[in-house]
Amino acid sequence: SRTAGRFKRFWLNLPAPAVIVGSQAMMTTATGQQLLVTSLLPADPVITSEPAEPLEGEPANQEPMQFRLRVEAPGGPQDVRFLHVLQGADTGARGDEVALVQSASGTPFVGALVKGTAVLFPMDLGTSFSNLTFTVPANTAGYMVTGLTLNASYEVLTEPVSGELQVTVRPGTGSSADGGGVLAWGTLAGDSQGQCRPAPARVVSASAPEEPPPVTVPTTAGTSLPPAATLPAAVGYITFTVAESGVYRIAAQPGAMPENVSRALDQLAPGAGDEWLNMSPDGAWLLLSTDRFDPECVGWPCLALVAGDLSAVVVVRAGGQVIHPGGFSALASGGDLIVYLDSGGPHAQDLWVVTRRGGNWSAPVLLTGNSPYAFNHQPALSADGRQVVFDCADEPYGAQGTALCEVGTDGTGFRVMLTPAESPPGLPDSGALHQPDYAPDGSIVFEADWNGEQIWRLAPGASVPDRVSVLFNNDNSPCVLPDGTIASLWLNRPENVSGVHEIKVMAADGSSYLLALTDRDVADYGIGCGE
Repeated sequence: SRTAGRFKRFWLNLPAPAVIVGSQAMMTTATGQQLLVTSLLPADPVITSEPAEPLEGEPANQEPMQFRLRVEAPGGPQDVRFLHVLQGADTGARGDEVALVQSASGTPFVGALVKGTAVLFPMDLGTSFSNLTFTVPANTAGYMVTGLTLNASYEVLTEPVSGELQVTVRPGTGSSADGGGVLAWGTLAGDSQGQCRPAPARVVSASAPEEPPPVTVPTTAGTSLPPAATLPAAVGYITFTVAESGVYRIAAQPGAMPENVSRALDQLAPGAGDEWLNMSPDGAWLLLSTDRFDPECVGWPCLALVAGDLSAVVVVRAGGQVIHPGGFSALASGGDLIVYLDSGGPHAQDLWVVTRRGGNWSAPVLLTGNSPYAFNHQPALSADGRQVVFDCADEPYGAQGTALCEVGTDGTGFRVMLTPAESPPGLPDSGALHQPDYAPDGSIVFEADWNGEQIWRLAPGASVPDRVSVLFNNDNSPCVLPDGTIASLWLNRPENVSGVHEIKVMAADGSSYLLALTDRDVADYGIGCGE
């Protein structure tokens, strides 16, 4: 504005109120879809969620946008820049981490790093481009620099600096911006099938411009590539979801044929949406979030129990009301105890338990009332159904700082089991811990990103976890089968050029593994394991 002291605001209309945590707003629709809005600029925004302002003749009949998000620059500065990252997510899915990227020298640029892709925008479209230097994490895979001269040629130079990667873009030869003035290279998040865009023709190291960079074979976790799959079979089944396709069950054996549970359920009751599928440890029951089986579930999925042989269905009614879960939920052996995620407690997300006696379900009981964290989710039950372990964090969707917590299913004995700060010696005391599950010996198996996303184990009574195997990186969302083998979503198989989430099963000590499902992108909502 011409003077300071004038408010500067960003508005976004929403169909439901948003929950504000730090610099992120999370809105969940009536059907469970989620929108996450992360404010990167200004650095200290004032974020509020409020009902839409009533104006004469508004809102229109059937208008769905009844709320709005307001992001304001405090102090009414004369000039301010707003930068937001909007992400859509299915029920229970966590958003990708987001970081601010700013130019260190040259023409001023600013942008965001999301899912391994850096996108930068010029701060002033009227300023002629001279050059640009910025720094990103060394594992950044894709780049987009916008606002350049249409179809002009540029040179890109990279140089490792203090464990990160310094990137310089300047006029020269090697690659051309497209007809929109965008220079893109690397593997871009969101590319169809994870395709790789070719790097600019001349990407060189600034420290040795005369020598081409050596060609190396990528490794996992700084070690050799994983050995061939040698685990002959495992005991049990794995449940999983494929977006836009349905929910499935597959035997933990190499080359097994996945069973399309959604298609089988069409024979009982046609439906348009099965969000996720879990199973009891004994394999006798399946738990899913679905819009089938009850009119109250249409358009807003409910919890339902399905017999393991798919012959019978029970819609869960607690206190006479169906349950609309807020995400992935857990089921005990025998099918008479469910732990699920919902709002309505003292935190933004809490865990609740319902039990069944004589065919009737109890009223929900809050389990995470004593949690010091705002977000409590992704539960897994012990084999005897007495304990539940889960993600707990101050921010949603597996953000930095996510820890592991445990509580009894009777609501007693809450404790924080492990935080990222309690890392093994030599590893960063930061990061996030995810998707814990109980092993038959009582240990907790989970995902951590201390040294790349890998699977770890916390033994009973231990305070320091052990890495299951150094051979697998980008290994996510584990669950433990009845024989102690570990199923997970693995993205780093050398032949997995599309970078999809494939199902791997490895021995309890990580010494051997099998591939249960390849070349299908399993949704990272959570997978289930059982007999």
